[in-house]
Amino acid sequence: MLKTKLVRTASDVESRLANFGVKKADVVKIALSSLGARNDSVLDDPRTARGQFSYIYGVRTMRQVFAPAGYERVSKQNIESVYHAAMALKIMFQTVDMACIESQVPQAISEIGAGKETVIENAQRQLYLFAHMQADEEKKHGALTAFDKAEAWYLCTAFVNGSVSCELSRPRGVVEKQFSEFFERIFILRDGEGGSSGLLNLDDDAPRIEIKPIVLKR
Repeated sequence: MLKTKLVRTASDVESRLANFGVKKADVVKIALSSLGARNDSVLDDPRTARGQFSYIYGVRTMRQVFAPAGYERVSKQNIESVYHAAMALKIMFQTVDMACIESQVPQAISEIGAGKETVIENAQRQLYLFAHMQADEEKKHGALTAFDKAEAWYLCTAFVNGSVSCELSRPRGVVEKQFSEFFERIFILRDGEGGSSGLLNLDDDAPRIEIKPIVLKR
């Protein structure tokens, strides 16, 4: 099995994210926005409200952060993403049980369905020992769109004890409806660094993101 590339130090993370057209502080805003929306849930909300709010605001802020860098907003097969055609990559927001722990692979809070599994599989070209199997694979891969073949990355975001952590990672595949392994994991925000207050030293002058309450109309 190929070894997962781990990007952990502050300078390496910043350098790697520059390849995506964003800064660490930008991506941290996504996690803090999602946490703020999650904490905005109250007792009278539906049981699933915290997860729904965190996902909605996570996707919203992800698109607000990546759009200025040339990413398109794509909704396909009930999967929300941002997509950069020139860089041939797409990014999805995913809540997980933990993030930025070297010895553990992030596991999705909700099982990974067939749609997400296909997204991950289509982004990779399989290699086979037998020529006829490889020919079938090449034919299948050739019929895919540029979006389908683009690298599939997930902003894995975890909420533990009122704090948020996140990593931008590229999975190899899915086994038993969960991420199996990853090609690369970029550690952006470790557990304990991003609390519910969102008071984080980002070493920049950008204003802190404002979390506005969700208003549901009757």
